[in-house]
Amino acid sequence: MRLYFPKSVLKFFPLALACVSAFGQYQGDYQGAPQYQGDPQYQAQNYDPNYAQQDPNDVAGRSVARISWMAGDVSVRRGDAGQTFAAALNAPLMVEDNVATAPGARAEVQLDYAQRARLGPDAEMRISALEADRYQLQLSRGFLSFSVLRNPPAQAEISTPSVAVRPLGRGNFRVWVRDDGETTITVRSGDVEVFTPRGSQQLHRGQSMLVRGTPQDPEFQVIAAAGADEWDIWNDRRDRELERAVSYRYVSQDIAGAEDLDAYGSWDNDPQYGEVWVPQVSADWAPYREGRWVWEDYYGWTWVSSEPWGWAPYHYGNWYHASFGWAWYPGAYRERHFWRPAVVGFFGYGGGDNFDLSAGFGNVGWCPLAPFETYHPWYGRGWGYGGYGNTNITNINILNNTNINRVYRNAMYGATAVNAGQFLNGGTRYVRVAGDQLQNAALLRGQLPLTPTVNNLRFSNRQTIAIPRTNFQASRFYTRSPGLQQNNLRVPFQQQQQMVQRSQQAFNRQSGAPGIRYGSQAGGVQGNQPFTRQGYNGAPMNQSTPRQFGQPGPQNNQPYARPGYNGAPMNQRSPQQFGQPGLQNNQSLTRPGYNGGAPRNQRTPQPFNGRPGMP
Repeated sequence: MRLYFPKSVLKFFPLALACVSAFGQYQGDYQGAPQYQGDPQYQAQNYDPNYAQQDPNDVAGRSVARISWMAGDVSVRRGDAGQTFAAALNAPLMVEDNVATAPGARAEVQLDYAQRARLGPDAEMRISALEADRYQLQLSRGFLSFSVLRNPPAQAEISTPSVAVRPLGRGNFRVWVRDDGETTITVRSGDVEVFTPRGSQQLHRGQSMLVRGTPQDPEFQVIAAAGADEWDIWNDRRDRELERAVSYRYVSQDIAGAEDLDAYGSWDNDPQYGEVWVPQVSADWAPYREGRWVWEDYYGWTWVSSEPWGWAPYHYGNWYHASFGWAWYPGAYRERHFWRPAVVGFFGYGGGDNFDLSAGFGNVGWCPLAPFETYHPWYGRGWGYGGYGNTNITNINILNNTNINRVYRNAMYGATAVNAGQFLNGGTRYVRVAGDQLQNAALLRGQLPLTPTVNNLRFSNRQTIAIPRTNFQASRFYTRSPGLQQNNLRVPFQQQQQMVQRSQQAFNRQSGAPGIRYGSQAGGVQGNQPFTRQGYNGAPMNQSTPRQFGQPGPQNNQPYARPGYNGAPMNQRSPQQFGQPGLQNNQSLTRPGYNGGAPRNQRTPQPFNGRPGMP
């Protein structure tokens, strides 16, 4: 592993080499730290940035959308449980999920790096198809605007009771389904094709189509569109902000959500990994601590970050800890990337007496995987609850008496845990794990021996009044798309629970492990030790901060100060290609208008209770 020196200190490189020689081989930030050994399958050449071999476990799973922006009361009715929960930023959405907005609310659903649907007030939409090459959204009431910002990887369709609308390229259009059944399609930019039982017709910028009559025999009229209203102005402003994002200069287009990174950090050039993103966070921050674990059909345990930028860095790429703090490596620019529910390794440790489990630990821990560390999925084909009907295979693999420090490079600063009972109740009182707790843990590979509860279906603890009213199963929508593929249908949540329980029982029979009760004994996560920072209840966690040799670390209330970083505008440059030189010693990475981590613009609109004007 090569040491990383910030660019501002590269001119002292000869002196640094002498210091490294004096200290010998680096084995941690303190004397006696256990030497990292890594996964048994790890190969040394994986640290070479020119080594672009795909992770064999990195394969395409089911497509996932997300709540990428919201204001007001928004709800999600889950397709696998039939229950309605309050939506949250970065909540994952899958096929058959419904999204509803209350009066005065609005929400944005991101489908991929290019396409987004925005729901207006008192509206309801269902994701009826979410596949690699096509999406279908059913709008039952209210209005939505659909934006195609870049060349899309999939064909989208907005289906209503009487017509279906498809974008023909980049642009923005609005579809409004009124309570009396009348439908209006208005094109603000680009072109669309409208399909009806009588045929199809293209609409162009500045045109509207009014559709009246019965869904079986509708009448339509094409007229000039009315002027833009407040909703259109907000949509146009939102599109322009997303199009100005510079992060896609450094991130593959397979990675959705990179636009969010611009306002909350900066891009830097690491000699080892190339372009990496450095968030502006406090000194005690670590990945996968601000959010919650949610259970999703097919994927199982899925991380939902509460951070405004928390989609791309938690579902793609890898985090690593450098001398200045944490950085996110998005992966090779030209390599294909697939969505993951979380890029972590799980482990268990400790005992207790207030919750039943069938494994040998009472606390659940996780650690962000560093670049090129082997990823062991806990979901997918053959995992039982993955929707493939294979419920007889036991995929639980527990390696007891494992020193986590020797397995994961990020363990020293990034290991986090919660009591198993809190984990299954949707609790978020996380703690940092260090010392003896990491030296004799149970390394978890494959399916976790944890049966989800209804609380694990929630995206937040809030209540919602935006209750969906449409029975989509009994409603008819016009479409030009074929039906859903059978293997993309959701598995009922109770059936998923039963699959996990059967797998646990089979594992216990094979291993002879007795049922053990767990809770908060000594060595476990104590109820009075929550990990906290702004936005959390409780006292802040006391921990040491990383430092370079011979330098004092910052205090807990001080952010990391990278040498040479002054928050000035970032150089506009294309992504560095492996094998090409990075920035010179006298160059710095800056970004216009950056104020030290605050969002560029909060952009929260006033509640919009009106209706858009008639075209």
